[in-house]
Amino acid sequence: MSTPDSQNWGVELWDQYDKISAHTQNGALFLENFQSFIKDRSTIEFEYADRLRKMARKYQPKKTRPQGQEDEEANFSTHVAFNKMLEEVVHLANQHERISEALVQNIAREIAGLVKELKDERKRLLGEGTKLQQNLQNCVAQMDKCQKAYGKAHREAEKAHEKHERAEKDMHLSRAEVEIAKQSSLAKNQLCEEAKAEYAAQLHKTNELQRMHFNDLMPRVFNDLQQMDERRITCIQSFMKQVAESQLKVEPIINNCLKGIITAADGIDAIKDSERVIETYKSGFTPPDDFPFENLSDEKPNGASLTYSSSTSGGIGHKDKLTMRGTLSGKTKKRNILANIFGPSNKNNNEDAKEETWVDLPPNQRKKKIQKKLKDVRSELEHETNQRDGLHKMRRTYEENPNLGDPASLNAETERCNKQIDTLHEQVQKLQSLLNEIESSTPDTAKRQSSHTRGNSIISEDTGSLSRSNSDESNIHNNSVYATIPGGGAYTSNGDHAAYNSESGVGSGSLRDIDDPEFEDHHEEDETLPPLGTAVALYPFEAENEGAIAMSENDEMYLVELDQGDGWTRVRMRSTGEEGFVPSSYIEISMYNTC
Repeated sequence: MSTPDSQNWGVELWDQYDKISAHTQNGALFLENFQSFIKDRSTIEFEYADRLRKMARKYQPKKTRPQGQEDEEANFSTHVAFNKMLEEVVHLANQHERISEALVQNIAREIAGLVKELKDERKRLLGEGTKLQQNLQNCVAQMDKCQKAYGKAHREAEKAHEKHERAEKDMHLSRAEVEIAKQSSLAKNQLCEEAKAEYAAQLHKTNELQRMHFNDLMPRVFNDLQQMDERRITCIQSFMKQVAESQLKVEPIINNCLKGIITAADGIDAIKDSERVIETYKSGFTPPDDFPFENLSDEKPNGASLTYSSSTSGGIGHKDKLTMRGTLSGKTKKRNILANIFGPSNKNNNEDAKEETWVDLPPNQRKKKIQKKLKDVRSELEHETNQRDGLHKMRRTYEENPNLGDPASLNAETERCNKQIDTLHEQVQKLQSLLNEIESSTPDTAKRQSSHTRGNSIISEDTGSLSRSNSDESNIHNNSVYATIPGGGAYTSNGDHAAYNSESGVGSGSLRDIDDPEFEDHHEEDETLPPLGTAVALYPFEAENEGAIAMSENDEMYLVELDQGDGWTRVRMRSTGEEGFVPSSYIEISMYNTC
């Protein structure tokens, strides 16, 4: 606001009414323009926050694995750091949204109120100034009118006086005519004096009003307009500071977000990630032995020969033959899978039969899974034990004070806890037994089945000699052949370790002679089947049976085997390569054109 010593519009701009009016109008327009700027800035901040959130959601890791399976990749330090970075980006978006809210809800709203207030005040002051200007103009016009009347009366009085003097000197006029001229002169002179007096009075009034107009009335209006304009300028200054302060308020949080990203980046450890790769994918197998020497001189009756250094012979019954991988043949596996899916069984028995043993994993990975499962079961066992102890304490309290409750009401819950504890104890024992079995295994029982192309000894009917196939099968070693039985047992051809599992129906022993006529059929069925077409998941499906695989809506798969009339189709996931059965009605199939 202007101070007494500062220059003011009322003194310096006493004659610039129109310029002051135009200036204040431009000031109001500038304030409205500033309001539009604040709204646009708020919109940009909001859109930026929204796009940051959408970007963070876009790069969130997708859950590609079925429910219940953990994603090992998500545990690497780069993935953890990136996920933390995405979280901080969301926090950054929140701060920009706060800036947007502060701009539009506080500053823009306050500017809108100020614009209306200044417009109303300017209109009132300009209206008052216009009224004062009109009053002064009316007074000046009245003064001009009186001045003209006085001039006219003065001229008429002079003419009457001259006429009277000529009549006095004219000897031909009668005395009566001279008297008439005299009276006319006196009357005109009287009218002139009255007009003069009226003009003088109006002149005095006009001068007083003009003096008051330019020294008091209009300066007051101009000073009010000056104060209004200075208040507008001061408010703009305050609004600009508020814009900056709204960002400064969230700056510490933004800095913390950026520091969080830096901290997350500092947590990336290449060495630990490399060690985690080993921990995650280490099979626990030992490298394969040397290939055996093929002694072609020792021919068998069928024209083929094979030298083994193992001393123990034996076999597996014809009921469930083993392929070169040492697992049950493809036909038997598929038959067992479908029997598991469609076979009539009690739900509880099904759950017991489906206890996870992870026999399809390498020893090291299987050990990790069992240890994790064992830890979870023990934690649940501890929880149930604590709950049972609490029920016992509550029962004693009820027995001591029957008013608190009936001890018999706790029987059902106590019985449930006891059954659950017994079940968990059995699980702990089974898992511990599996863990002990893995830890006590000798290196000979953990010969690695290499995934690289190694060639298998297959009997050639034409040449009677052994040939090497290029299929991706495991090796038959000169010392031992390792096979995994679905029930958790394993065996070798030299008899180092053999186990029997009642569920699989496979007993201990060595591989039967590989000149079995059914051997080639089993070998061929264990090959990766070529796709017959493609399939897209129409609905999500949760796999609850062995052999079935989970899928999400719109998952893309290769068609491996058509529905055989049982309502299930065999597919292979494009993303993971996982293979299994899904409901035929849950997928849309597109067959390849073989023409």
